[in-house]
Amino acid sequence: MSESRQPYQVKSDSDVARDYRFLDADPVPLKVWLPETVEAMVEDLAKQQDVAKAALLGRLLFAHLYGWHDLEVLLARTGGRLVHAPVEAESRSPAYRTELGKSIADIRVFVAPRMKEDLERLAAAQGLKLSAYARRVVLDQVLGRAPHPLEFAPDGDPI
Repeated sequence: MSESRQPYQVKSDSDVARDYRFLDADPVPLKVWLPETVEAMVEDLAKQQDVAKAALLGRLLFAHLYGWHDLEVLLARTGGRLVHAPVEAESRSPAYRTELGKSIADIRVFVAPRMKEDLERLAAAQGLKLSAYARRVVLDQVLGRAPHPLEFAPDGDPI
């Protein structure tokens, strides 16, 4: 655990109720493959929020697991960082929203080991590999669940 980081603790009723000390563990990599069109959107969103693409994806995955309230409280408490910087940076899956194009852009996200385990449990519950599940989460968070204009055929009908 980094000496400069303080453990996460609930300070009030309006604070987080979960114990997030697991975020102090050394982060592990998670590679997310995205269609280029969505990667460009992620890049724009990251620039608007003044964070790296990987940090933005980490936030999306955290909010998917634990909610936006806890995310915002923790970002305010930690100066915008969910996990500390990693010491060192280090298959095919079912088709999902294929009309967006082939998922050829990869983004390496560093998450706490517990986050990765929680994502793996949710992925397994849906019969998916972790990378496919993470891609679905990111696509749904960036584009929403309703059909996006990128997913419509030239004649205007959903693909």
